[in-house]
Amino acid sequence: MNEKTSTLKKVALPAIAGITALSLAACGGSGTSSGGGGGGDTVNLSVTTTIGGPDSFHNVPISDFLDEVSSATDGNVTYDFHYANSIVPPAEIGSAMADATVDTGLVITSYNPSEFPISNWLSQLGFAGESGAPAMALERAAATTNWWFEHPEAAQSDFVDKGLIPLTPGFNSITSYHLICTDPITSLADARGKSVRTGGQAWADIAQSIGMTPVSLPGAEMYEALQRGIVDCAMVAGADMVDSNLFEVAKHYTTMNLPGFTPYGIFISKKTWDKLDEETKDAIWDNLHVYMESLTVEGMKLESSLFDEPGMQFHEMEPDLAEAVAQYQDEVRTSAADKAPASLPDPQAAVDSFFALNEQWGDTVTNDLGVASESSWAAWFESGGNIEDIDIEGYGSRLTETMFTGNRPE
Repeated sequence: MNEKTSTLKKVALPAIAGITALSLAACGGSGTSSGGGGGGDTVNLSVTTTIGGPDSFHNVPISDFLDEVSSATDGNVTYDFHYANSIVPPAEIGSAMADATVDTGLVITSYNPSEFPISNWLSQLGFAGESGAPAMALERAAATTNWWFEHPEAAQSDFVDKGLIPLTPGFNSITSYHLICTDPITSLADARGKSVRTGGQAWADIAQSIGMTPVSLPGAEMYEALQRGIVDCAMVAGADMVDSNLFEVAKHYTTMNLPGFTPYGIFISKKTWDKLDEETKDAIWDNLHVYMESLTVEGMKLESSLFDEPGMQFHEMEPDLAEAVAQYQDEVRTSAADKAPASLPDPQAAVDSFFALNEQWGDTVTNDLGVASESSWAAWFESGGNIEDIDIEGYGSRLTETMFTGNRPE
């Protein structure tokens, strides 16, 4: 392992209206009262998510995080988890959290691009960075969240002003999208005219640039859409291909390393933060790394399992398709500042910062932490890559040192 010092700098955030604060809503499911084993207040949180049940890789890390918070407070913090849109539809989770109908959970901002313009604008740049698998998973996730910490005015406008406190904005183990299709797609000719499920505008634009027809569908409908021929492909990460069992109805995977899903993160309603005692605030803030470590591991486990599924065929892009994707991404980077939302000050600096952070985290992940960087997930697994060889705790420590230590609001 290279012993050179990391180029990442610790981020110090200004106190902008609680940008780094957490808030647990006092109504709509949570409650706060005095007493409890740890001497602090007791808090019960209502937690919601848009995807899957208790075993989904999107949800297991949330439970791991909240279990750790509960342990750190001697059981004073408890929670009730409501799965798969059981309280409100996906597009309404943000507003429900803002008015404290729910307290905390997973918010996907691509369902409401006009409400969260900066988050959705940033998602188109998710191809930044030079690392390959599996390093890219750690690099891109860290760099995106780090960007929000370095641009608190953006988080203030997109999230805090709307009643949401971002805990892990943009952090996702799904940091690169690929194609899973019912027939092989490796060239522009293969792609032309094929329909593909996309998860937001950034991916719809990519699909159109290579001649595909994007189709907007909730994640829960991908399986049936592929099974019934409503779409030919889905543009998703390997982890979601497994989590949604897409490998049962589509057998062709094409490595594309498209932007991962960054309009995503754990948020908490702003309304109750001021009611929490210091012990509870510390327990929440100091254990955010537990969620991030768990999500990274759970996502990579699913990526790994995909390559054991019988009948799956793995393809690389032919030169014409690879060149078309690269040309489109160059155009996106060049025009990004001009297309930035009006709420983002100094857009060119914001673009430059995002790419610089990807470079810095790439250095940290590959050199300081010694994580491999292969051309594809398939290449990494075929070379004997093993999740257990990755220093996940060291990664979590770097996340904490760079973004969270000393930044907990009063």
